[in-house]
Amino acid sequence: MTAENYGAQPAMETKPEYLEKLKVGLQVELSITGGLFRGNYLTAVTKIIKDKEIYLEMPIQDGKILKFWPQTMLYIHFTFENEPGAVYTFSGRIQKTGTEAKKEVFILNFPSKVTRVQRRNFVRVDVIIPFNYFSYKPPAPEGEEKETLVPVLKRGYSLDLSGGGIMLRTPYVLEKGQFILSDFDLGENAYRVRCQIVRVIQSSRGRKRYFKYGVIFTDINESIRRSIIGFVFEIERKKIQKMKSRAFDAPR
Repeated sequence: MTAENYGAQPAMETKPEYLEKLKVGLQVELSITGGLFRGNYLTAVTKIIKDKEIYLEMPIQDGKILKFWPQTMLYIHFTFENEPGAVYTFSGRIQKTGTEAKKEVFILNFPSKVTRVQRRNFVRVDVIIPFNYFSYKPPAPEGEEKETLVPVLKRGYSLDLSGGGIMLRTPYVLEKGQFILSDFDLGENAYRVRCQIVRVIQSSRGRKRYFKYGVIFTDINESIRRSIIGFVFEIERKKIQKMKSRAFDAPR
């Protein structure tokens, strides 16, 4: 898994009004980069005492509440549907833990700043998922032409997945810049997302020829993107858990 690149310095900015975006009920992604709880998690803000404290719910995984420790360093990111491509981020250490409105929470000092960053890359994991798609032509910017769909279903599968797109493997020829309408399932959730081919790699195995394509999601609801990111985080969490289990069981 590769971490998100939150951009070069020119793509970052901090303004006092960004603190106003912190609201009760805000869904956030948090990252822990070391220690027993190393990984990425989804949670929500449960209470704010402005300029003093911010309360977040302990994440739940496999039906169990994770109980983070005081002084754990966290990196917190959140997005909004009406601001595609933008990520807001801040960091802090857990000051204490407790219970708020019958929920187990951890408490941070209210951040002194929130930074807005253009999301350039997304967390990516290797995963094989069946991927069905149709070619389509988007409408002209002037609005004179309607979107046209080629009603021929083609199939492939992903080699990796992120909140920004996939690496697609398929025997069919596609061109860089071409648009496709994709259908794929993640767990029990089905998705239909518009995409664009941004990279073409030809390959082969024996006498069979196939292609790999770098595909980005071009027209995607941010709630769907967050759902995909949550799926990616869950895969990575299980991989980390498995590696820890192997390390623990290894002969000493």
